[in-house]
Amino acid sequence: MAGTRSSAAGAPSPSRGFFRRWQLLLRGIFARGDLSTLIITCVLMAIPVIAMSSALNFADEFAAQSGEWQVSLSQLVPVALLSVLFGFLLARSHYSELTALILSGIYAMGAITLVQFFAAPGDIFNRVYSVMARFARSLQIGVASSVGFDPFLLVLFLSLLVWFLGHNTAWHTFRLDRVWRAVLPPGIVLILNSVYNTQPDTSIDGYLIAYVFLSILLIIRSHIEAREFDWYANRIAFRGNVRKWFFRFGAFLAVIMLCLAWLLPTGSAEENAKRFQQFLNEDAVTRLAELLNRLFGSLEGQDAPASDYYGGDRLQLGGAVKLGDTIVMAVSAPPGVKYYWKSRSFDIYQNNEWTSARQNVIQSDSGTLILTLPDTDPGVRRSIDQRFLMVINSMRLIYGAPQTTTLRLPVKVEANYVEANTGAVDPAVIRPLKPLQKGDIYGVSSSISIAQSSYLRNTGVNYPRWVTDAYLQLPSTVTSRTRELALQVVAAVGAQTPYDRARAIETWLRGNIRYSEAIPIPPRDRDLVDWVLFDQREGYCTYYASAMIVMLRSLGIPARMAAGFAQGLYDSNSGGYIVRERDAHTWVEVYFPGAGWVEFEPTSSQEIFNREDPQAGAQPSPTPTPSPTPTFTPPPLITPTSNAVGTLDAPNGSPTPQPLVTPTPSPTPLLPTPTPPPTEPPPPSPSFLEIPPPVQDFLGRLLIFAGVIAVLSFVGVTTLWWVEYRGLDKLSPTGRAYARLGIYGRWLGLSFRPGNTPLERGRQVAREVPDEGRSVIDITDAYIGERYGPPAQSSPDQEEKVGEAWRKSRRALIGRKFRAWLRRK
Repeated sequence: MAGTRSSAAGAPSPSRGFFRRWQLLLRGIFARGDLSTLIITCVLMAIPVIAMSSALNFADEFAAQSGEWQVSLSQLVPVALLSVLFGFLLARSHYSELTALILSGIYAMGAITLVQFFAAPGDIFNRVYSVMARFARSLQIGVASSVGFDPFLLVLFLSLLVWFLGHNTAWHTFRLDRVWRAVLPPGIVLILNSVYNTQPDTSIDGYLIAYVFLSILLIIRSHIEAREFDWYANRIAFRGNVRKWFFRFGAFLAVIMLCLAWLLPTGSAEENAKRFQQFLNEDAVTRLAELLNRLFGSLEGQDAPASDYYGGDRLQLGGAVKLGDTIVMAVSAPPGVKYYWKSRSFDIYQNNEWTSARQNVIQSDSGTLILTLPDTDPGVRRSIDQRFLMVINSMRLIYGAPQTTTLRLPVKVEANYVEANTGAVDPAVIRPLKPLQKGDIYGVSSSISIAQSSYLRNTGVNYPRWVTDAYLQLPSTVTSRTRELALQVVAAVGAQTPYDRARAIETWLRGNIRYSEAIPIPPRDRDLVDWVLFDQREGYCTYYASAMIVMLRSLGIPARMAAGFAQGLYDSNSGGYIVRERDAHTWVEVYFPGAGWVEFEPTSSQEIFNREDPQAGAQPSPTPTPSPTPTFTPPPLITPTSNAVGTLDAPNGSPTPQPLVTPTPSPTPLLPTPTPPPTEPPPPSPSFLEIPPPVQDFLGRLLIFAGVIAVLSFVGVTTLWWVEYRGLDKLSPTGRAYARLGIYGRWLGLSFRPGNTPLERGRQVAREVPDEGRSVIDITDAYIGERYGPPAQSSPDQEEKVGEAWRKSRRALIGRKFRAWLRRK
């Protein structure tokens, strides 16, 4: 009994045996120090991503803009961790750097898709379809829309960048042992996060301290590895716990260094900010920022730059748009006038997008620039002054009521000269020489049209050459039924003059096209004006304006698209107009000889211009039978307080204006819907994300093939690492080659006796592969010389010779195993 109790007392507990087995398993997978280094590297990669998610808090914006499941920057964390783990496996493989990079790209697609797969709702099949469908839709919207896109695409783009950043970190840590190349790129990302921190209450100093501390630990680990290898190569004995004490002492010194660095003076924060701002104002950085603003314009966080708003160099008709409620600017201008704040104009319509061709650049560094516009008749235009206060950062466009004549800041104007003798210009866009920041104020003067309808009906059609050359252009894709519809609309009300024809088309569009910002992605093989007029019959401002301009030009009436903002909400506390992101707008400008450019509003959600003579009352020229007006419910307006934007002084010392009374729309009834001539119905759009079935089949097979290749590559890399690298990374190239001979020999069924010498073991393996026996003996001789000869540094030539001998031996050993397997079959 006593012996039995003693035996039972000495047996290990089940839980202790379980942990012991796991410990042995991990030691078989990781070489000495690999596990702790991998953990440090994973945390090192996760820190910049977590800091990015904290500093750039887009969660609310993403939730508001996502049409389906919510995406956020926190989804980058698992991508970062997986990138380091797969990078570790590739670093331990025999693949070259290029091959490992290609394989990592394949793994990246799978890992990023897997993260979104778990975020998507539904069962397995619905999740797979949802991820593919949302990617295709967001990509199409991102290419087609000039105002942002689904944030899903941004998260995918950042996930790909984070993946290759993690691959680079793991590769340079575990394969090349170049620690600085591993820690610097994520460190730069972390510093950029601190620069662009949009959350004033959120500090990322803690992330920076943790990152520096872990980076120092990686440097210590690299130094220990180098020293231990030198000691081993030179037969210098060292204690096994030297690594532990080295780490402890290094961590203690790192803490002291960080504390001293934190207490040291950092210089003048004002001077540092000034130097950094000078760097941001350089031309290359400005152009890069403009590109990023066009790509991610609608995804900006609080107080982030979002300066284009239909003001980019290209305006493409696309799918749904989503504009927020962020205040963009505050404008002081005389009340009683319907304003637009114009940023630019477009004149060329081609391939369903609008562009402008301006050949001249006019620049003023003095702070005041006066533009000479073509002459107009007296009494048809009025000069007004405006003052603009920027509420968002990094504005790269100048806004002003059309048409701008005087600018009171350094600017650059893209324009065409239209009258050589007077120097009159036709400007397209005005940009500040330095990006406007939050709180900046600038002034402009504009010549706005006050021409009445009776005058505009009598202007005639004697257009200048520069007008007809630029503003009657139409592409060949404009359909015949669009042209015929324009003729029917003006004929239905008997409109004869260009003004009455413009009013007739404006009224028809307001009554027959429903306003909607949530339209589907338009077809690619259609003229989108034809599509919105006859098929979709709904759209937002760019579709209304495009349709009116195309219809007017088909009638020989010069017109162009203007882009910018509607006037916004008048605020009596600040004495100005509060302009929000949702006020971004496009409208139509029509040219009249003697009057210049005159604004029209075809968008049904906006108030129409009333240009009827006051003494004429409600007596417009054409009076057709009214038809029902489409229902539109405008978004609720939130009246800002003076604390939001401050108080603006009215220009020219005018008294503080009173709140405007919403004017009653002019009694311009809607025209009856003409019946378009019978035409062939358009071909149905291809199903499943508008991809033709043959292309679907090809992409499906390609996806399956890519998946199979990815799985096989992963299995191959993992198997090779398990067989040839697991536990052997600390050996020299010659030692690894000899150890692999023993591994493959046992795989062939050879049994080595404990007392066998290295030469005897090598000859035993060589007998199994007589064709490459010489290569096996070469590896054995090199190992004997390294192990038992005098200490000597191995040369690159010797390592290459051993590597070539091992490759030959491996092929022979695998062939020997394969032939034995076939004989058994």
